[in-house]
Amino acid sequence: MIAVLRRAMSTVLREVVKYLEGILDLLYPRMCLVCRKVPVSDTAYICTRCNHYFPFSFRNHVKLELALMLVCPMGPIYSLMSIDRDSPYMQLVYAVKYHDMPRLAKFLGEMLGRRIEGKVSADFIVPMPLHPRRKRKRGFNQCTRVAGGISAVLHLPVREGVVRRTRNNPTQTKLNKGERARNVENLFVVDNPESLAGSRILLVEDVLTTGATISSCLKALNCIPDVVVSVACLARIERV
Repeated sequence: MIAVLRRAMSTVLREVVKYLEGILDLLYPRMCLVCRKVPVSDTAYICTRCNHYFPFSFRNHVKLELALMLVCPMGPIYSLMSIDRDSPYMQLVYAVKYHDMPRLAKFLGEMLGRRIEGKVSADFIVPMPLHPRRKRKRGFNQCTRVAGGISAVLHLPVREGVVRRTRNNPTQTKLNKGERARNVENLFVVDNPESLAGSRILLVEDVLTTGATISSCLKALNCIPDVVVSVACLARIERV
């Protein structure tokens, strides 16, 4: 009886929240996250114009792939968009990374999943891990949320805990190329690599710049016998 009442109360609360959200949308329409000018519906994040000019990544990441192949057996690197840090589309990345917007992360993850559907070969998806202290402070791992969107399209399981961070290193944002490499040196570790032998892994990151963090993670994953790793990220930053 108590369980029935709880389910009923949960249903009522969800409907109340939807009703209140509808009122808020009427009073304060949601604005496009890119241009911040045009209202959008409660199911969209980008206006029609910004969606039309979305900077989809058509560039081949061969140079970076070749560099990373020296670290670990590599599949392709995929990115949803290629932008620089001054691009207004960076607002999407910032919103996913620093604000609690799980539906946006899933939305962009699904976009990325549709871009790579039929191209990627993987057994499961591994989100780039956060240090537990940073995850507690932020309240979520944005890469896990993006991975969930990709998973919904590719129907691949998401496996957290495959690789973990050994320390809570400073953010890479304001570091140069050399500082980035030193900041992430020996940053990751894989427990029980033998149990993952022969795995094809799709590693999910939010932003790819110099490739220093990915390279450090690949060094850890390389201890898995016969592993092959592909990478998918929301944004490839063209200028550091």
